[in-house]
Amino acid sequence: MLDELVDLSNSKVRIRRRQSESGEAAVFIHGLGASGHNWFPLMDHLSELDMTAIDLPGFGKSAPPVDGDHSPKNFANISAELIQKVYPGKTVHLFGNSLGGAISVQLAARYPELIKSLTLISPALPTLYPHFSATPVVLSAIPKLGEKFMERYFLLTPLERARNTIKNTFADAKNAPENWEQAIANELALRDGQPHQLASMLATLRALLSTFTDRTQENAWNLVQKIQAPTMFIYGEKDKLVHSRAAKKARINSPSAVVRVWSDNAHVAHIEHAERVAKEFSQNLLRNLATY
Repeated sequence: MLDELVDLSNSKVRIRRRQSESGEAAVFIHGLGASGHNWFPLMDHLSELDMTAIDLPGFGKSAPPVDGDHSPKNFANISAELIQKVYPGKTVHLFGNSLGGAISVQLAARYPELIKSLTLISPALPTLYPHFSATPVVLSAIPKLGEKFMERYFLLTPLERARNTIKNTFADAKNAPENWEQAIANELALRDGQPHQLASMLATLRALLSTFTDRTQENAWNLVQKIQAPTMFIYGEKDKLVHSRAAKKARINSPSAVVRVWSDNAHVAHIEHAERVAKEFSQNLLRNLATY
């Protein structure tokens, strides 16, 4: 696997790429607090593709954006530049989870010439179905209070944080890949000590939540309506962060999209049910792309 930092105009972004000379290109965008590593289980089942998993600016080993803008829109702009640099002249299959789903919507709507298909897994898009379990995330967006919450969170060891992440994002921790807890802890440990970690986390969270009150023509669901690429949404009835009833809005705003709601799924289907996600992608997007 190729592991490198790519110099862009607004950031230095780490990518991990599994190359395939004959395969179509695919790009993967992770959720809040995660890294490109989160996509490895799904990538294992999509070996026919030429795949690139991104560490978003300020996360993993990527530098924060030079202009300080941590919004989904700006992250989409940075990702678009990355795609053009890694896959010049090509279109890509785009995958996004949670925050990465919100970024992917921005990317697919604003740069349709780059996107061949779009797979959104529990995308963090505005809904009227709040989860009580998501309250700590919302409270963390409050100035000063958020800093205190995050400072306390980062006092936990990487292993404790990894366990907490699995508890909050999996329907059943037993579905985690082998040694996943330690693998996530190792990823988190790599970031500890980075001076921008706390600031990037809070800035990204606050910018994401601000999109939930956007009433302009630039709001996320209006952008969903503009997406031209074949699209699939995957939700989980056991998701503690993104309510599965958001699938209703997905069907309304993207009537041609494939929408799945799985009863045994939570927030990270690409990890917990990687083989099933790969099968859905292959059957509903890759194989039938020519019919759209």
